Amino acid sequence: MRIFKTNPLRFFLFIYLLALHTDKLSAQSKYPLIREGWRALVADKDSLAITLFDAALSSSERQNDAPGMAEANLYLGFASYGSSLVNGRTFALRSLALYESALKNHPGAARLGMARAKILLATIKARDGATAEALNMGLQLLEEYDFKQDTTGSLGILYQLTGNLYLKQSQPRQAETFFAKALSQRKMEQDSVYLPGSLIAMGDILQAQHKTAASIPLYGEALLIAQKTQNVQAQVQAELALHRWYSSHTTNDSATLFLNAAITHARTLNDLSFLVKALSAKRTLLQDKKLFREALEIQLDIDAVKSLRDNQEQEQLSKNLEAQYHSEQKSQELMVAKEKIRTHTLISALVAFILCAVVLTLYLFLKKQRRIHKQQQEILLLQESNWTLKQQALLQEQKVLQNEIDFKESQLSAMAVQMSIRNELINDLKESISPAYLQQNQAINKLLQMGASRDKEWEEFQLSFESLNKNFQQKLISRFPDISPNEIKICCLIKMNLTIKEMANILNIAPDSVKTARYRLRKKLGLQTEDNFAAFIQSL
Repeated sequence: MRIFKTNPLRFFLFIYLLALHTDKLSAQSKYPLIREGWRALVADKDSLAITLFDAALSSSERQNDAPGMAEANLYLGFASYGSSLVNGRTFALRSLALYESALKNHPGAARLGMARAKILLATIKARDGATAEALNMGLQLLEEYDFKQDTTGSLGILYQLTGNLYLKQSQPRQAETFFAKALSQRKMEQDSVYLPGSLIAMGDILQAQHKTAASIPLYGEALLIAQKTQNVQAQVQAELALHRWYSSHTTNDSATLFLNAAITHARTLNDLSFLVKALSAKRTLLQDKKLFREALEIQLDIDAVKSLRDNQEQEQLSKNLEAQYHSEQKSQELMVAKEKIRTHTLISALVAFILCAVVLTLYLFLKKQRRIHKQQQEILLLQESNWTLKQQALLQEQKVLQNEIDFKESQLSAMAVQMSIRNELINDLKESISPAYLQQNQAINKLLQMGASRDKEWEEFQLSFESLNKNFQQKLISRFPDISPNEIKICCLIKMNLTIKEMANILNIAPDSVKTARYRLRKKLGLQTEDNFAAFIQSL
């Protein structure tokens, strides 16, 4: 059914983040900086939150407070894993190690902290695609830990995570069991923030089992709770669920009513992914009604919203990475300062020994020299340790740069796929509409032509391409001055290893035209029959 076309694991991640962005988890913290940082995170000020959590970590380090360091690292993991899974995992592992070291003095709080850190690690694994490993971690957590004393809602989060992981593995019965447990737990805790997500998940399971009469009350209850708590994100999800339900029962008026309400409420949210989901449902509804022109207009709106969302996410990602970099830099500066103090102490002791050696006997002098030699060996070991730390920092920086390159490559591929799919859709529309109809309806014909020619989009594509392949086009022009702009476009698409069909869709020409253009381009570049055209382009 249509309700399962979305990724259930991604929907869980939304619910998990929604759960985290409440005061419930932070209310138990006794550290003011962590509480203040959590309020910043709730307000989508991730960079400020990371700075405050890092300040809490520095304060705990100065006081040698192991539980405080563990909790600060845990919240740094919450704040950073959305922009960097590597950083989120690093902070979670640090938190887990610190909680384990605090087991002797603080057994109850330490075990709960370990469970929360492991839940975060399982969530990161799920987001990284390791579904089976994340599921095993979730099941082990349910066996190993007693959540009776937990007031942070972690048990409900764990049930929901496990259910979504089972659903990801196409095991709906097991998923239903854990969704039911999550729903029961959250009802028992009277947790109005988490409840809408659990109600919708159970409703989707019942819909998949064709128990439609049982699913509609759950969707309705989710909507009422979301309205009562002014939880707009949950309200949009509930309205979309009700739209899907009524659409499957051919009551189009009610389905349209809930869909329009979802779009209206989604426009008030900062997270544009909700608006994309709502508009996509609207486009599907128009396509089902064969209102292709209106569907195309909605698709253009979706493209514009996605572009705006991508820009916002990229800007937020840059801010988060910058804050994380400054956090790591501050930790390194603190370590250097400690090493300087230690070195200064050693030097002062060395001077004192030298002054005493003046008045001591030759025996004491020789003994002192041996001690000095030993101290020099320790200094050498410290220097070697510092060099190792610098090498590790360099490797980390290289990983960050590689992540940026991977992100740009995925973004460029997404743009190419989007251009290809859009042009293919427009060509299919042209083929499905008779030429006589297009001749009579110039407005539709003009709209299709405008959709197929997106010069600004191609310029953005070229900018992204050049950011990954420095001076590629300049090299082509310098070596082959008579090369045309269209031939340069073909070279760029060959550089990306696209197929003939994909290039034809992006350029909005026939595949045979692409083959002809490639043949002429080979001759212009002076390639022989035995020369590999693609390998030549890749070498530039």
